[in-house]
Amino acid sequence: MHLVLTPAQNKVRSIRGGVSWGPSSIRNSTREVVIVTRLRVGELIENTIAQKHLKLPNAEHSLLTELLVMKNNELKETLKLAEEQAKINLKMDAVKTEVERQDQYIQQLQRQLKEAEQIL
Repeated sequence: MHLVLTPAQNKVRSIRGGVSWGPSSIRNSTREVVIVTRLRVGELIENTIAQKHLKLPNAEHSLLTELLVMKNNELKETLKLAEEQAKINLKMDAVKTEVERQDQYIQQLQRQLKEAEQIL
């Protein structure tokens, strides 16, 4: 099957070098994974549309359909991960705020202790 290069494919190829798939993909940000997955799905859809006039054999059409479904599932999982990361980020922000508040309280107590030592 001969694929036609589209602007979306060129974007994917330019980004693809920096984003790896597989176990090492954990190092990439969720945002990168979502962007690349969306570009790949767009690429697949554009190729399917561009080649519609070629009347793809059923086997190739089935493979493209399975690939689109797989990429859709991958995108859903990545978006779910992004949602979980956002929740964790909110919790981390709350913890940071509490730590800063407690730190200020400790510093205030240390100043009061020094003042008390100087008085004695």
